[in-house]
Amino acid sequence: MSTHMHDAGSGILQAAVMWQMMMIGMMTPVAAPWLRTAFMFSEAHSAYERFSRTVMFAGGYFVVWAAYSGVAAGTQVALHNAHLLGEEGALQRPLAGTLLIVAGLFQFSPLKRACLTHCRNPLTWFLARWRNGPPGLFRMGMSHGVYCVACCWALMATAFALGVMNLAWMGVLMFAACAEQILPWGKGVAVFVGAGLVGWGVRLVLLSP
Repeated sequence: MSTHMHDAGSGILQAAVMWQMMMIGMMTPVAAPWLRTAFMFSEAHSAYERFSRTVMFAGGYFVVWAAYSGVAAGTQVALHNAHLLGEEGALQRPLAGTLLIVAGLFQFSPLKRACLTHCRNPLTWFLARWRNGPPGLFRMGMSHGVYCVACCWALMATAFALGVMNLAWMGVLMFAACAEQILPWGKGVAVFVGAGLVGWGVRLVLLSP
């Protein structure tokens, strides 16, 4: 019994580390404009102090994505134990198609639009919410992290449909998240991505044996 629990705990830990590394790789380009803005707003007498305060903001952001990674890792292990994941960590075709449809429809939701509007406007948010001092900056980082996770969780969850070890798909997700949040026509990109995911998901469901 204890050996089984140890193996399960080890599996979740390994999966959590893997998810966290993927999240860092995919979300760093998205977070870059926010980190630059935090550095610019930080009131300090030296570049070192401004950098350290920016790190506090990044730390709060990181904590929220670490929590998401933990949930994703637990989900991955549960799906694996239920024999619903293939060798490459992808869901069986009907479930994969359903997940893609859900993720695609989320792209059209009011929550997605609200969170994407937030994520595209760091300057406006910092002007309204700025707090000096490390604790305030850490809380600001967590607050932004919640918006960011709410904006991107469905896109990231599509990794279960294509395979959690599919590096090519991770690259596509990183590009999609960056395009949504950084490019001038990002909101149109979000709609295009949503339509593509829904169409792809429907195709997988209809072609399932």
